[in-house]
Amino acid sequence: MDDNQQRASPPADLYKHYISGYFGTRETSASRGRRISSLACNYDAYLPGRKDSKILEIGPGLGELLEYLCHDRGYTAVSAIDLSNEVA
Repeated sequence: MDDNQQRASPPADLYKHYISGYFGTRETSASRGRRISSLACNYDAYLPGRKDSKILEIGPGLGELLEYLCHDRGYTAVSAIDLSNEVA
């Protein structure tokens, strides 16, 4: 691959401030509710029947799926990992 064909690498700290950089202050309870409803439509058929099944989300972002799984569906063994320091 010559110099003109090299792919640009993302900055090393791209995901450290992804939440505030991408979402900023645009998050509202209405938009969050719509995203959670969409998750229900898209993923309900694929969720395990046992509420103690281990579920791992990689890159939870604003946590809508985690909220849906734990609060709305009652799963008890849900975990998440993320590269961003903003995701707690």
